[in-house]
Amino acid sequence: MDFHIIDNFLTQEQFDNIKQACFSKDCEDNVNWFRNRVVNKEDDNYYFSHQIFYEYQPSVLFPFMEPLLSKLNPKCVKRIKLNYYPATEKVFKHDSHKDYPFPHKGAIFSLNTCDGGTYFGDQHVQSIENRIILFDPGKDHGSTTTTKKEGRCNININYF
Repeated sequence: MDFHIIDNFLTQEQFDNIKQACFSKDCEDNVNWFRNRVVNKEDDNYYFSHQIFYEYQPSVLFPFMEPLLSKLNPKCVKRIKLNYYPATEKVFKHDSHKDYPFPHKGAIFSLNTCDGGTYFGDQHVQSIENRIILFDPGKDHGSTTTTKKEGRCNININYF
């Protein structure tokens, strides 16, 4: 599978602003989180998500995405989603999935460093803060949990 990894994607200041917005008390008070089952059918793993941008509806976090969008330079954004995977006793690998059943551009932007990550076939890309993975999310890929107490947090962007 083709993917491209860029470390230190944003300046430290840009990264800190996004991370602070996503983890701030204001975010906790003004952002709706939804509990989702992971793709695996045989276990009880779950994660939380917040739609930053979906069906042309922006959330309060959308303005903070400008540095990411500016560097990605999309023609059209389909979805921006904030994902939070709670820590588990061991790292669980979730089944592969496709975000949408058609070719398009995608990015996974890590907000923290942990022992979790994303799988492309049998290749594992670790979550490292300020790292972005560029790929076609219309192809199979999978996520994992982490054993780190703060959980695993990333921003998933689907665009054209």
